[in-house]
Amino acid sequence: MLATFLVVIRGVKEGIEKASKILMPILIVLSVLIAVYSVTLPGALEGVKYFFLPSISNFSVQTVLGALGQMFY
Repeated sequence: MLATFLVVIRGVKEGIEKASKILMPILIVLSVLIAVYSVTLPGALEGVKYFFLPSISNFSVQTVLGALGQMFY
């Protein structure tokens, strides 16, 4: 809370912009590290295959309607 308070109290240009210049690259690096780590876990490649190689047998009218409902939600 103290860090947030200090950023906000300094304003947009001196606080939020400076914090964003530091924190956004850190967020990207952490995201890449987590993605690499998660692929190295046991069974991860089967999950990646399931995610990127769709099976036509799993598609139905109900699946498409569910996806459309989520898209418009």
